[in-house]
Amino acid sequence: MRTDVMNRGMMNNVPDYTWMFVPDVGEEVQDAAEGSALNLLHSAKRADATLRCTEVFDITCNAKSNHGLGMIDSKAQSIEVTVAGHDYTLQQSLGILQSNRSGGTTGGAIWQASVHVADWLASSRNPLASPQFAQHIAGSSAIELGCGICPLLALAMRGQVARYIATDQEYILPHFQQNLTNNTTDANPMRKHATASKKLSHDATTIETLALDWEIHDVARQLRQHLNASTAPVKISLILACDCVFNEYLVQPFVQTCLTICDLQRQAQSDLETVCVVAQQVRSPDIMEIWMSAMMEHFRLFRVHESHLTENLKPASGFVVHLAMLKAA
Repeated sequence: MRTDVMNRGMMNNVPDYTWMFVPDVGEEVQDAAEGSALNLLHSAKRADATLRCTEVFDITCNAKSNHGLGMIDSKAQSIEVTVAGHDYTLQQSLGILQSNRSGGTTGGAIWQASVHVADWLASSRNPLASPQFAQHIAGSSAIELGCGICPLLALAMRGQVARYIATDQEYILPHFQQNLTNNTTDANPMRKHATASKKLSHDATTIETLALDWEIHDVARQLRQHLNASTAPVKISLILACDCVFNEYLVQPFVQTCLTICDLQRQAQSDLETVCVVAQQVRSPDIMEIWMSAMMEHFRLFRVHESHLTENLKPASGFVVHLAMLKAA
């Protein structure tokens, strides 16, 4: 690593790993919005070519206007998908989807965002696949927030981190575990159609689950107990989240959870900073603005440029991917 690059990436003696991505990954978000997103959209209709798009407007004006809720098929018992040349059969939980659980029902379905992000993580277009970042996360832990029943991100990250911790509500996790088991053994008949070169790697990554409710759990305590990190250093290099913030009431618990995890890592006083990768389907410009504003209070936020995204994750397809890194203390 060049010393001058590392020096430019230091703030208050805290390593700043944005040098790994900037300027190539995309521009840093400086202003979530100027005025409400609704006013921006109305202004856009009145303006000719002089309107300066803010981040929210830029995202929403490039996204598909009618993209649907985001589930692949809410009525199917099983979903078949192909990610990076691998065939998977995933079982949905129609019981959860059709229930009235106070903890939410959306985790019982397979969502487009998870499939697209898993495919992107396995793609050479993914900036996280750079040799520098690979070295950054080697031997560390990755945490997925709101994994639902879908193990595709965990499978896409296998071999890149030492531990992958998938988190969600406790009643969701058995379904995640079953889909993981079905797709990492010969129990999945779809995998018999894969060629030898496309079979899943058995590189050493431990995939684990952890019940984590952002609103009621002490996130730091839960993670320390799970990682057995009361004395050993915490090594959390990556937070992954797909389509987790679709209601306003989820914004603050989500942001606080990200902040807690990143603070936990920073308190370990190592040179390992946690990078948050947040992918979302663009539905409501107002929710997007609220989320970005809340994140930017604590994080540097970068929107991944479409040149680094696979086709199904580009803005024209209705999705956006942000990277976030904790600001200097």
